Amino acid sequence: MNPAAQSERFVNTGSPIRYSSLSQHSTEFFPPLEFLLFASQVSLQDLELAALNRSSNLFKVLQHEVNKWVEQVAIAMLVRWVMENREALQAYAEAKGPMLPFVD
Repeated sequence: MNPAAQSERFVNTGSPIRYSSLSQHSTEFFPPLEFLLFASQVSLQDLELAALNRSSNLFKVLQHEVNKWVEQVAIAMLVRWVMENREALQAYAEAKGPMLPFVD
């Protein structure tokens, strides 16, 4: 297949070569070198925009997962603090009465 036909096939079908570089669960998209060398400027710009779009989407997923991780670490730290200070907290609560109006 000549380079022009290959570049058209790659751009029109959207079927890049897939390879797994970091883990079995990570699928990356990378076009053949021949495509990069002989594709039109418009095709390369389309490829660049598609890669930036995938990158942005991955960042959004990562940001969401990092936020969930931070929340869970904060919960674990709070629980650890309560465990380490439980007796003092219970003594304070008994001496002062309910700390919050809705606590029985």
